[in-house]
Amino acid sequence: MSLWVWMITLIWRGVMYDKIFMPVFRFLLRGLVSILCLFIWIPPLFSMGEVFQWTDSRGIIHFTDNYQAVPEP
Repeated sequence: MSLWVWMITLIWRGVMYDKIFMPVFRFLLRGLVSILCLFIWIPPLFSMGEVFQWTDSRGIIHFTDNYQAVPEP
């Protein structure tokens, strides 16, 4: 292989790397990060529940997630 063909091949590979590989890699990486963020942030939104608070006659504050456990005022 002649020197010129080898140099042109290296230049072409460098151009292909910068013009094609890196943008595709960045696009895929952004997609992967977006999907990971969705898997991290969405499930807690569906698992949130209600918390009820009341104070008894002695002034102690109580918390529960069961509405039936809250005494009548």
